[in-house]
Amino acid sequence: FDRRYEEKKTKITAGDDLAPGVLKMVKVYLAVKRRIQPGDKMAGRHGNKGVISTIVPVEDM
Repeated sequence: FDRRYEEKKTKITAGDDLAPGVLKMVKVYLAVKRRIQPGDKMAGRHGNKGVISTIVPVEDM
């Protein structure tokens, strides 16, 4: 058990790009939800892209 603990500890502390005493770096990205408006660019997961031209009520769809 102690040998496995030491192996994991050396693997974590062997980071080259971190400052001394820092074990891990965590990056957080924030997103803001907002309503779409004409001129906004939209893209799907499968490569389909487009620009919002007009927004019509549900009754007109």
